[in-house]
Amino acid sequence: MCQLENAHPQTPGQQEVQRCVSRQLPMLFWVALALFVVACLQRNPSVAAPDEYKVKAAFVYNFAKFTTWPAEAFAKSDAPFVIGIVGKDPFGGAIDDTMKGKTVETHPVTIRRVKWAEAKDCHLLFVSGSEGSKTRDMDPVKTVPILTVGEVSGFAQRGGIINFVSEDEKIKFEINPEAAKRANLSISSKLLSLAKIVK
Repeated sequence: MCQLENAHPQTPGQQEVQRCVSRQLPMLFWVALALFVVACLQRNPSVAAPDEYKVKAAFVYNFAKFTTWPAEAFAKSDAPFVIGIVGKDPFGGAIDDTMKGKTVETHPVTIRRVKWAEAKDCHLLFVSGSEGSKTRDMDPVKTVPILTVGEVSGFAQRGGIINFVSEDEKIKFEINPEAAKRANLSISSKLLSLAKIVK
């Protein structure tokens, strides 16, 4: 279920990242998977951009798995879990491949490329780095149950919930717990323990 599909021959670095993100593990070991992905990336910190976004796609799924949404965020028990991407999509097909066949609790994951006006239809919103200072457009979704994930400097400090950062050519992430609380989302302590906490 977790295996990525790729019609093109893979480099050894791509194969290593795929092995990290495709390994099937029980729910209790998703945090271990996240740590393993980071370890793989750290062994090869100069991975190409497409591999970077395969890793980020795997993290996005883990962010969803370790966050709890209020019941009213879903119309019914099998309603889709919508991941929206706003701005220029940096993933290519990587996020679609990563999420293929996945669920968050009982909700099948679906990927949409959206505009800010459509953001409220999402459960997780990835804000592309192309948006830059446009993160002010995020204001309408700060108090609704949407997990906002960015890759822009200062994103979490400006009210985003999770932000990817690069330190010493390694992918890490920040979490703003107060922003999650405002959005009525509960983030697992296991995920918080892996993050840099910001306000």
